[in-house]
Amino acid sequence: MDNRILIIFPHFPSSNLAGVHRPRLFAQHLPEFGWEPVILIVDKKYYEEAPDWNLVKLFPKDLRINKVKQRA
Repeated sequence: MDNRILIIFPHFPSSNLAGVHRPRLFAQHLPEFGWEPVILIVDKKYYEEAPDWNLVKLFPKDLRINKVKQRA
């Protein structure tokens, strides 16, 4: 059985706004319940808010993050 879960979240790492921490917390705690989170993000040049790069320190070391490439 494949226990991967896709989290589509453009701003990852997130900014320091309160409403954007939910995906980060899901990704952090899902492995405790047998799930492997896979994060799908956009390039940081498309971010609307400045990311808080200190939040990266809170991510699991083996967190899989895939970036969507820009269309031609």
